[in-house]
Amino acid sequence: MKKFFSSVVFAVMLLGLSTNALATENDDYAKGINIIEEANSKIDEIIEKAVIKADKLQADFILKVRKNEEGKELVKLKKEKEEALVDIEKAKSEDKDVKKAIEKLDKIQHKINEEQEKIEKKMASILNEIEEVNALLSSADDKDKDKLTKKMEKLNAKLSKNEERSLELLTKYTIDLDKIINETFDKTYLLSLEAIKEVEDYGIIAECSWKLVRFADKFVWIDPIRIVGIR
Repeated sequence: MKKFFSSVVFAVMLLGLSTNALATENDDYAKGINIIEEANSKIDEIIEKAVIKADKLQADFILKVRKNEEGKELVKLKKEKEEALVDIEKAKSEDKDVKKAIEKLDKIQHKINEEQEKIEKKMASILNEIEEVNALLSSADDKDKDKLTKKMEKLNAKLSKNEERSLELLTKYTIDLDKIINETFDKTYLLSLEAIKEVEDYGIIAECSWKLVRFADKFVWIDPIRIVGIR
Protein backbone atom coordinates (compact mmCIF):
# COMPACT_ATOMS: atom_id res chain seq x y z
CA MET A 1 0.00 0.00 0.00
CA LYS A 2 2.82 2.35 0.89
CA LYS A 3 4.53 1.66 -2.45
CA PHE A 4 1.28 2.27 -4.34
CA PHE A 5 0.75 5.57 -2.47
CA SER A 6 4.29 6.68 -3.34
CA SER A 7 3.68 5.90 -7.03
CA VAL A 8 0.49 7.93 -7.04
CA VAL A 9 2.23 10.94 -5.43
CA PHE A 10 5.08 10.70 -7.95
CA ALA A 11 2.62 10.57 -10.86
CA VAL A 12 0.75 13.60 -9.55
CA MET A 13 4.03 15.53 -9.23
CA LEU A 14 4.98 14.67 -12.82
CA LEU A 15 1.57 15.73 -14.07
CA GLY A 16 1.86 19.03 -12.20
CA LEU A 17 5.29 19.73 -13.67
CA SER A 18 4.08 18.92 -17.20
CA THR A 19 1.03 21.14 -16.80
CA ASN A 20 3.13 24.04 -15.53
CA ALA A 21 5.59 23.66 -18.39
CA LEU A 22 2.77 23.58 -20.94
CA ALA A 23 1.12 26.62 -19.36
CA THR A 24 4.43 28.52 -19.46
CA GLU A 25 4.96 27.53 -23.08
CA ASN A 26 1.45 28.62 -24.06
CA ASP A 27 1.87 31.87 -22.13
CA ASP A 28 5.16 32.63 -23.92
CA TYR A 29 3.56 31.89 -27.31
CA ALA A 30 0.62 34.20 -26.49
CA LYS A 31 3.04 36.99 -25.48
CA GLY A 32 4.97 36.54 -28.72
CA ILE A 33 1.78 36.64 -30.80
CA ASN A 34 0.73 39.82 -29.00
CA ILE A 35 4.07 41.47 -29.80
CA ILE A 36 3.67 40.64 -33.50
CA GLU A 37 0.06 41.83 -33.58
CA GLU A 38 0.97 45.13 -31.93
CA ALA A 39 3.91 45.66 -34.32
CA ASN A 40 1.74 44.89 -37.37
CA SER A 41 -0.96 47.24 -36.07
CA LYS A 42 1.61 50.06 -35.75
CA ILE A 43 2.97 49.25 -39.22
CA ASP A 44 -0.55 49.39 -40.74
CA GLU A 45 -1.17 52.73 -39.03
CA ILE A 46 2.10 54.19 -40.35
CA ILE A 47 1.30 52.94 -43.87
CA GLU A 48 -2.25 54.30 -43.79
CA LYS A 49 -1.11 57.78 -42.72
CA ALA A 50 1.69 57.78 -45.32
CA VAL A 51 -0.68 56.73 -48.14
CA ILE A 52 -3.09 59.56 -47.23
CA LYS A 53 -0.17 62.00 -47.14
CA ALA A 54 1.12 60.76 -50.52
CA ASP A 55 -2.32 61.04 -52.14
CA LYS A 56 -2.70 64.61 -50.86
CA LEU A 57 0.78 65.45 -52.14
CA GLN A 58 -0.16 64.12 -55.57
CA ALA A 59 -3.50 65.99 -55.60
CA ASP A 60 -1.74 69.26 -54.70
CA PHE A 61 0.90 68.64 -57.36
CA ILE A 62 -1.73 67.97 -60.06
CA LEU A 63 -3.64 71.12 -59.08
CA LYS A 64 -0.48 73.26 -59.24
CA VAL A 65 0.57 71.81 -62.60
CA ARG A 66 -2.96 72.30 -63.96
CA LYS A 67 -2.92 75.95 -62.90
CA ASN A 68 0.53 76.34 -64.41
CA GLU A 69 -0.59 74.71 -67.65
CA GLU A 70 -3.71 76.86 -67.97
CA GLY A 71 -1.74 79.67 -69.49
CA LYS A 72 -2.69 83.21 -70.40
CA GLU A 73 -5.58 82.30 -72.72
CA LEU A 74 -7.68 80.63 -70.03
CA VAL A 75 -6.86 83.33 -67.50
CA LYS A 76 -8.00 85.93 -70.05
CA LEU A 77 -11.24 84.03 -70.75
CA LYS A 78 -12.03 83.68 -67.04
CA LYS A 79 -11.55 87.42 -66.61
CA GLU A 80 -13.88 88.06 -69.58
CA LYS A 81 -16.45 85.75 -67.99
CA GLU A 82 -16.35 87.75 -64.75
CA GLU A 83 -16.85 90.96 -66.71
CA ALA A 84 -19.77 89.44 -68.67
CA LEU A 85 -21.46 88.37 -65.43
CA VAL A 86 -21.08 91.92 -64.10
CA ASP A 87 -22.63 93.29 -67.35
CA ILE A 88 -25.61 90.96 -66.99
CA GLU A 89 -26.27 92.04 -63.41
CA LYS A 90 -25.88 95.67 -64.41
CA ALA A 91 -28.33 95.27 -67.29
CA LYS A 92 -30.85 93.60 -64.96
CA SER A 93 -30.58 96.38 -62.41
CA GLU A 94 -31.16 98.97 -65.14
CA ASP A 95 -34.09 97.01 -66.69
CA LYS A 96 -32.17 96.62 -69.96
CA ASP A 97 -32.24 93.70 -72.40
CA VAL A 98 -29.78 91.06 -71.18
CA LYS A 99 -30.02 88.83 -74.27
CA LYS A 100 -26.79 90.07 -75.89
CA ALA A 101 -24.92 89.94 -72.59
CA ILE A 102 -26.06 86.33 -72.03
CA GLU A 103 -25.07 85.35 -75.59
CA LYS A 104 -21.63 86.86 -74.98
CA LEU A 105 -21.33 84.91 -71.72
CA ASP A 106 -22.32 81.67 -73.48
CA LYS A 107 -19.63 82.17 -76.14
CA ILE A 108 -17.00 82.86 -73.49
CA GLN A 109 -18.07 79.77 -71.51
CA HIS A 110 -17.88 77.64 -74.67
CA LYS A 111 -14.29 78.81 -75.25
CA ILE A 112 -13.45 78.14 -71.60
CA ASN A 113 -14.84 74.61 -71.89
CA GLU A 114 -12.74 73.99 -75.01
CA GLU A 115 -9.59 75.26 -73.31
CA GLN A 116 -10.26 73.20 -70.18
CA GLU A 117 -10.83 70.08 -72.27
CA LYS A 118 -7.45 70.63 -73.95
CA ILE A 119 -5.81 71.05 -70.54
CA GLU A 120 -7.48 67.91 -69.15
CA LYS A 121 -6.20 65.84 -72.09
CA LYS A 122 -2.75 67.34 -71.68
CA MET A 123 -2.78 66.69 -67.93
CA ALA A 124 -3.81 63.06 -68.46
CA SER A 125 -0.95 62.65 -70.91
CA ILE A 126 1.54 64.31 -68.51
CA LEU A 127 0.46 62.15 -65.58
CA ASN A 128 0.73 59.03 -67.73
CA GLU A 129 4.29 60.00 -68.66
CA ILE A 130 5.12 60.61 -64.97
CA GLU A 131 3.85 57.13 -64.06
CA GLU A 132 5.95 55.56 -66.82
CA VAL A 133 9.04 57.51 -65.71
CA ASN A 134 8.50 56.44 -62.08
CA ALA A 135 8.10 52.81 -63.16
CA LEU A 136 11.44 52.96 -64.97
CA LEU A 137 13.12 54.75 -62.07
CA SER A 138 12.05 52.04 -59.61
CA SER A 139 13.60 49.25 -61.69
CA ALA A 140 16.17 51.10 -63.76
CA ASP A 141 19.38 49.41 -64.89
CA ASP A 142 21.86 50.15 -67.65
CA LYS A 143 19.60 48.85 -70.43
CA ASP A 144 16.77 51.14 -69.27
CA LYS A 145 18.84 54.35 -69.30
CA ASP A 146 18.04 55.15 -72.94
CA LYS A 147 14.33 54.48 -72.35
CA LEU A 148 14.37 56.70 -69.26
CA THR A 149 16.10 59.53 -71.13
CA LYS A 150 13.55 59.37 -73.95
CA LYS A 151 10.64 59.29 -71.49
CA MET A 152 11.98 62.36 -69.68
CA GLU A 153 12.43 64.21 -72.98
CA LYS A 154 8.88 63.28 -73.99
CA LEU A 155 7.55 64.45 -70.63
CA ASN A 156 9.41 67.75 -70.82
CA ALA A 157 8.09 68.33 -74.36
CA LYS A 158 4.52 68.06 -73.07
CA LEU A 159 4.98 70.74 -70.47
CA SER A 160 3.90 74.25 -71.39
CA LYS A 161 5.96 77.34 -72.09
CA ASN A 162 6.05 77.67 -68.32
CA GLU A 163 8.40 74.68 -68.52
CA GLU A 164 10.78 75.83 -65.82
CA ARG A 165 7.97 76.17 -63.26
CA SER A 166 6.42 72.83 -64.27
CA LEU A 167 9.76 71.08 -63.93
CA GLU A 168 10.26 72.66 -60.52
CA LEU A 169 6.86 71.31 -59.43
CA LEU A 170 7.65 67.85 -60.80
CA THR A 171 11.08 67.76 -59.14
CA LYS A 172 9.68 68.87 -55.77
CA TYR A 173 6.81 66.38 -56.00
CA THR A 174 9.17 63.50 -56.79
CA ILE A 175 11.54 64.42 -53.94
CA ASP A 176 8.70 64.85 -51.42
CA LEU A 177 7.03 61.58 -52.46
CA ASP A 178 10.31 59.67 -52.19
CA LYS A 179 10.80 61.16 -48.73
CA ILE A 180 7.38 59.90 -47.58
CA ILE A 181 8.10 56.45 -49.02
CA ASN A 182 11.61 56.19 -47.56
CA GLU A 183 10.50 57.33 -44.11
CA THR A 184 7.63 54.83 -44.15
CA PHE A 185 9.91 52.02 -45.28
CA ASP A 186 12.55 52.79 -42.63
CA LYS A 187 10.01 53.06 -39.78
CA THR A 188 8.13 49.88 -40.67
CA TYR A 189 11.31 47.90 -41.35
CA LEU A 190 12.77 48.89 -37.98
CA LEU A 191 9.52 47.92 -36.21
CA SER A 192 9.58 44.55 -37.99
CA LEU A 193 13.20 43.83 -37.07
CA GLU A 194 12.66 44.77 -33.42
CA ALA A 195 9.54 42.60 -33.11
CA ILE A 196 11.16 39.64 -34.90
CA LYS A 197 14.14 39.78 -32.55
CA GLU A 198 11.91 40.19 -29.47
CA VAL A 199 9.68 37.18 -30.20
CA GLU A 200 12.74 34.92 -30.49
CA ASP A 201 12.83 34.98 -26.66
CA TYR A 202 9.34 33.44 -26.69
CA GLY A 203 10.28 30.62 -29.05
CA ILE A 204 8.69 32.13 -32.14
CA ILE A 205 10.43 32.38 -35.50
CA ALA A 206 9.11 35.29 -37.59
CA GLU A 207 10.14 37.18 -40.71
CA CYS A 208 9.22 40.19 -42.82
CA SER A 209 6.23 39.45 -45.04
CA TRP A 210 6.43 41.92 -47.91
CA LYS A 211 3.26 43.46 -49.34
CA LEU A 212 2.86 45.91 -52.21
CA VAL A 213 1.59 49.35 -51.16
CA ARG A 214 0.53 52.22 -53.44
CA PHE A 215 1.89 55.67 -52.59
CA ALA A 216 0.23 58.09 -55.04
CA ASP A 217 1.57 56.90 -58.43
CA LYS A 218 4.28 54.60 -57.02
CA PHE A 219 4.08 51.02 -55.75
CA VAL A 220 6.51 49.95 -53.00
CA TRP A 221 7.10 46.73 -51.03
CA ILE A 222 6.53 47.29 -47.27
CA ASP A 223 7.24 44.76 -44.54
CA PRO A 224 4.69 43.55 -41.98
CA ILE A 225 5.56 40.40 -39.94
CA ARG A 226 4.46 36.80 -40.24
CA ILE A 227 5.24 33.69 -38.15
CA VAL A 228 7.19 30.96 -39.94
CA GLY A 229 7.88 28.54 -37.07
CA ILE A 230 8.09 27.74 -33.38
CA ARG A 231 11.16 26.53 -31.48
